Amino acid sequence: MSRKLRAMRDARERKRLEGAEPHDPRELPALRRTLIIVDYDFGKVEHRIDLYRTQRIDCYRAVAPVTPPPGCAPEPQR
Repeated sequence: MSRKLRAMRDARERKRLEGAEPHDPRELPALRRTLIIVDYDFGKVEHRIDLYRTQRIDCYRAVAPVTPPPGCAPEPQR
């Protein structure tokens, strides 16, 4: 490796090491996103899905209310 290239790499590494440490991301809220889906097939019906924080930044815990579609009877409780 040439002296010039080695000097450039060493300077870049020194700059990286001397730089400020990246700050930790702030604490994320428990409820991260809410999806609202509007279904127009049998009249206007809105569905809501809440997406909650998990240990991973790229995954969510999805929570949707369990309601039967319009016109369907709910199943009996066992």
